[in-house]
Parts: sequence; structure tokens; C-alpha cells
Amino acid sequence: MVRYLHQEQDPREIYVYDTSEVYGEKGNFRVLEFGNDAIQGILDLNEPSRILFEYPRAILHLMEVNNSAYEDVFLIGHGVGTLSSALSDKQIVISEIDQQVSELSTQYFNYKGTPIIIEDGYTLLQKMTNDRFDYVVVDAFHEGGIPKELTSRSFFETARDKLDSEGKILMNIIGRGPHDPYVHHIYRSLASVFPIIDLFYLDTGNTGRSQNMILVGGYRTLRYQQKGLAQFRKVTSGLPIVEAD
Repeated sequence: MVRYLHQEQDPREIYVYDTSEVYGEKGNFRVLEFGNDAIQGILDLNEPSRILFEYPRAILHLMEVNNSAYEDVFLIGHGVGTLSSALSDKQIVISEIDQQVSELSTQYFNYKGTPIIIEDGYTLLQKMTNDRFDYVVVDAFHEGGIPKELTSRSFFETARDKLDSEGKILMNIIGRGPHDPYVHHIYRSLASVFPIIDLFYLDTGNTGRSQNMILVGGYRTLRYQQKGLAQFRKVTSGLPIVEAD
């Protein structure tokens, strides 16, 4: 059963609705969805602090296990506020390009965390002080995927400059596994700036289908505990060869 709370189709399709089932799980959920069934966030109305998606749980694990004392985070992409809320005890800068998404997260998803800056993430990041952040996190999508400017070498160079010497960039991307040319493109672009790259995929058993993947770039070996990765697995083969500059 679906009950729509907000819907519009101009200038783009965007919906907020309550449903009794998501991804085969029954319960009481609220969903933010763009066109083409592109779900942007889910709130468990019975347990609002619960994080349903695997990728934010895995990202939070990687951040904690690699720097338990981290404080400063630059987040691109707010959605319903899942990561923003989870990081509410940190010094966080949140960039969200869509004013409406920000307003919907407050009105329907009870977001009460750090104020959101309505500005393009790349532009806002350029304004930040160098060597400031422990992590830069990219979780930004529109109907066509990640905005191209957020997968460019120039963006990754900017992120590198804003991170401290032990900082890392973490990206939630959508791809069809490690052989996907789109994944290769982002991997190569990131590897042209950061010497150590790690790629994780969500192990759902549906090989060849679009799935969440986490791409991490930094200067130090990435630590993780498999039990904390919420069904993500590290990609150890099929990665593109990256020539050193």
C-alpha cells in the first residue's frame, strides 16, 4: 500500500510517499523518489534512527575504523539526511544543490541536523580552507547519475587540496561491477590524483546489474573490518590498470 504525501512532475518528477514494503521488507517506510524509480532515501517510521541502505553504513564504518578521532567532514549530497544525521556530532559542511530536496528532508523526514548549504558541491568545496577535512564524502545523484563535474580530475585535485595529509575521499557510485566502463572512468580519474584506491561492491548476487559501489582514494592503506561493511566486498580483480604520471 502506497500513500503519496508530495508529488510533482515539473520541472522534474519527485515523490514522497509512505509504503508498507521496500525491497521486499515489510514495515512502515517513507520514501523520497525521483523519476525512473530512483529512490533517494528511505526513513523507517517505526525506527527513525535506523539506516536502511547498506552503503551509508559501510561508509560510516570506513570513516570510523580509519580515523576514530575524525571531526571535519565535507559532504556533497544530502537527500533525506541519512548521512547528515549520522554525522551530526561532527564538524560537517553539507552541500546540497537542490533547495527542494533540503526542504522535503525537513518537512517529511524530520531532519534537524547541521544547516544545509544550497550550492554546487564542487564550487563550495573550492571555497574551503586547504588541509581542513578528515573526509570528503560524495553521495550526489540526479536522474542521469553522478554529476560529471564530481568525477573529473580537477574535482579530485580540489578534494585532495582540502583534505589533511591522512584524509580520504569516499564516493557512493552506481555501476555494473568492476568491469563497467563507467566505473573504470571514475576509478582512473581518482587514481590520477590519489595513489591508493579501493573499490567495494554490494554483494547482492545479481551480477551484471546496477548496484551501489564505494570508491575510496587516499594516501594511506585503507583499513576495514568485513563485518562492518554491510554486505560490501572489496574488488580485488578486474580493476583497470592505471599508469603512473
